[in-house]
Amino acid sequence: MPISTKPGDIAFASILSGAYASAAIALFFLVADALGGRILHTPSLMGQGVLFNTAPANVTTVRLDALAIYSVVHLMAFIGIGSLVTKAYSRSMIPGSGPGLFVFTLGLLTAGTMVVDRVFYPGIIDAIGRLPLALGNGTASATMTAMIYWTFATNDSASTDEPVINSSGPSPNDRVLRATPAARQNGVAPSRLIPPPRRTPKVYSTARTQSSRFASLLFLSVLSFGALEGQTEQRTILSFEPDAVSDWFAVNDGVMGGVSSSRIRPASHDIAIFEGHLSLENNGGFASVRTPINEGALSKAAAVVLTVRGDGKRYQLRLRMGRNWDGVAYAVNFETTADTWTTIEIPLEQFQPMFRGFVPRNARALNPSQVQQIGLMMTDKQEGPFRLEISKLDATIEP
Repeated sequence: MPISTKPGDIAFASILSGAYASAAIALFFLVADALGGRILHTPSLMGQGVLFNTAPANVTTVRLDALAIYSVVHLMAFIGIGSLVTKAYSRSMIPGSGPGLFVFTLGLLTAGTMVVDRVFYPGIIDAIGRLPLALGNGTASATMTAMIYWTFATNDSASTDEPVINSSGPSPNDRVLRATPAARQNGVAPSRLIPPPRRTPKVYSTARTQSSRFASLLFLSVLSFGALEGQTEQRTILSFEPDAVSDWFAVNDGVMGGVSSSRIRPASHDIAIFEGHLSLENNGGFASVRTPINEGALSKAAAVVLTVRGDGKRYQLRLRMGRNWDGVAYAVNFETTADTWTTIEIPLEQFQPMFRGFVPRNARALNPSQVQQIGLMMTDKQEGPFRLEISKLDATIEP
């Protein structure tokens, strides 16, 4: 049996439940991204992917325009979902209980996510992660369920008729016995029972309470957004457009008699490929490329962030202070997964001084503000061909 509720209350429940669910899933990923050290990564991923068709692996920085537009689209989408769920619940198309409403909402959100993945933004589920996405959808579903169920439960409690006793005469809520004209002429007492008018459920006071709570939630969300945004930022250190890739040069083991080879070349407008062949002949065993950067580019940096797709081999990222061709480099190894784009964040404190394969004694500590060269190296006796695609090299900057 459909629930007796005013159209205005249904519209209000639609907007409120959608807005609450949108805020809930936004806060969930805001906290999840912050705990993972990737501030605003998920909304940036969705915004740049859906609005600007950017591949998931290439989204490494926050674009405020994409973030703002996507936030509005996200809110409108959830209000639409809230409207659909509220309408179905008001018409008793969903079992009249919290669990039934939750399962329906969760199924709708999950189906919507699959549509976005298949039609609008292929690969987004793998980029975000199935478990975080499931938890986020569950949070939004629980929030929407609670708001809709609470609204209709309030309506039902407000519509309960209670008898009204009035000794001074009948009130509109009393049942009144009235005599028909024919009965009066025949001296007959009452002839039919006239029920009192039905009262329309009202939830205006509840609506005001829910509105104030929602406003408080949005206010806290804005405060959290501002506090987290001020913690760190990502700065692009190197791009891999064709003109920028031309500044790189190779340094291989030929300088010591080896026969290894390597090069770096542009693959598209924002991706470069470091490739070659590592040989152990003639006591060789390394192949590398490097490029100069502006001094101070890594000032205040806490970490270097790479976005790469490798071949399952181990590579080395190297930093050099100064422009000297030879000398101490500061290196760290990183693993790759074959044919999979991966974002790797390496704290600067993990870079160790290296000189011709050995750790030198009394080497200076790495000073990020003095770094003037960045390079990639294939080594560790991994003989054979190698290939590493790289799309971004950023730095995490502390305020």
